[in-house]
Parts: sequence; structure tokens; C-alpha cells
Amino acid sequence: MTKIHDIRSQTKRSNGTRSESAIRNIARHHSATATGDFFAFWKTWNGVKGWGTGGYHEIILRDGSVQLCYDPIEITNGVANHNTNTYHICVVGNGSFTAAQEEAWNERCQIALKRFKLPVSAVKGHNEFSGTNTACPGINMSTVRKALSTGQPIQATNPVKDRNYFLIGDVDPRFKAIQADLTKIGYKLDVDGIFGTDSEKVVKAFQRANNLEDDGVWGTESKAKLDAILENMNKPTNKPVTKPKEDEDMLEQAIVIGSLNDYAAAEMLAVRKGIPIFPRGAIKSVVAKELIVVGGDVAGLIADKIINLSGKTRFETAKKVSEYL
Repeated sequence: MTKIHDIRSQTKRSNGTRSESAIRNIARHHSATATGDFFAFWKTWNGVKGWGTGGYHEIILRDGSVQLCYDPIEITNGVANHNTNTYHICVVGNGSFTAAQEEAWNERCQIALKRFKLPVSAVKGHNEFSGTNTACPGINMSTVRKALSTGQPIQATNPVKDRNYFLIGDVDPRFKAIQADLTKIGYKLDVDGIFGTDSEKVVKAFQRANNLEDDGVWGTESKAKLDAILENMNKPTNKPVTKPKEDEDMLEQAIVIGSLNDYAAAEMLAVRKGIPIFPRGAIKSVVAKELIVVGGDVAGLIADKIINLSGKTRFETAKKVSEYL
């Protein structure tokens, strides 16, 4: 059975109601976004379009779970001029849907067909309604209706094996390697190759910490940033002694960060001065004649000179780094 998130008590409405017997069609939509949910879409529906009611009765999330947004009697804003007699179900994605989503779609649509006493032919894509001009729902509806008739969900479209990015709901051994690398730089998550809600939270946190769009999609920009961090972490350090015998064996300068949240500020400094960044936990000996500390305290660090640019918050730290530059 599909997992249901009942959010009906949290959604706003202004369109009025109809009787269930008025429902003549079930519309399939896609969100035209890689990720998202009712609350993310509401910012556009209400904040940009000025709607008082959302677009869909149900939203099928990337992991196959469903947000139940409105009762069937509520008139939503899915298809202009066709809302009075239509029940709207959205599958999150942009022409790309997971196997879990297709299973949930099949189940939820079958329930709606039975409840409203409708034939499979009453199921339409957004672009099949008169007066519309859209790519939504991003899938061939003949294939969708055939799957509903047979009771067998269609396969995932644009499956993860054919992509170079990862979304919530994906399962792939390549993502397992990414999870392992994220744990190396301090994030806590299961290394299982499953892009679930916990992994999405970590991905978004990583993106925010590195000044990337926190859309929860692991793509080329996130990969490049992680690769750069790992490269800096893996740079050879000096011999593991308390004090090198020869000063010339030691770096002139190095940056020390307290946590990954400080990396963005430290990176500006590293690029400007051409010096490496070391995580605080990676320093086991003397690594440079001069250390610039960006986040965290200086306790236990050894150098001829230590410059402390740490603030009480990462924003204050970033300000101190900017002033130092």
C-alpha cells in the first residue's frame, strides 16, 4: 500500500466545492520540476499566480508516497475551464518518474476510478483537455491508460542508469559511492545507495554550505564541489612529527576549517592566496608555518603564527574573511 501524507488540514482553499457525482475525469499532471511538494508549489500558486486553492488533489512524491491535499469535493486549479468536473493527480518530475511513483499512480488512480465510478477512458493527461497547450503530463497517456487497464504499472521513465544526476527515489550503486564520500567530510547518513528523505536532507545541506542551489538534485555542480573538497582533504601533509626538522619541508600557509559549513568562506581565501584547506579533524601535526583558522577554535594548533578569523556564526566568519582579504 502507498504511504499517505494527509495534509488536508494544512492546505488553503477558496474555490468552493462540488458533489462527487460531478466528477467526470481524472487528470494526470507532472510538476515540471525535479523535486518538490505541495508547500514548494504553493509559493508559485499563491505567491505568483494569486491562487487561493492549490492545483492538485493528490501529489505523488519522488519516493512514491502521496500527499493527500484536498477532498474530492474541493475544486482545485489543475486545468483551466475543466476544474469543476475533474480530479487532479500530479506526479512530481519533469517527464522523468520513478518506478515507485508509477506504482503509486496506478494504485491511487484505480482507487479514484472505483470511487467515482469512471472508466479508464476518463483518465486524461493535462494536454488532452480542450483549450490546453502544454507538455504536461510529460508521458504518453495511451501507455498510461493501457497500464491501468492491465493493472501493471509502467516502468520508470528515464531510469537512473541512463542519467548523470540523482533524485530522491533513485536507487543506484553510484549514489552509494557519493554517500560514502559525503560521510568522509562529516555528514551522517546510511551508505546504502538509496536516495531517500535522509539523503535528500544531506544533499540540500551540502548545497547550502557550498553556495549551490539547494534543490536536492545531485548533479554535476554538486559533484564538482565534493570532488574539490575531497581533493583538498587528500593532499599530502607533512611528516607526522611534532616539529619538522627543516622549515623548508613545511607549508608557508594553510587554512584550517572547523566544519564543512566554513568551507565556502575558506574557499575564497584559498583561491586568493593559493593555499590548501585542512579540516580541523585532519590535522595531526604541524602543517604550516602560518595557520589561518576559519571556523572553530585554535586550541591544540601549532604554528609560528595563527590568525583566527572565526566568528560566532558562519556568517560572522565569512565577514571576517572578507575583511581580511
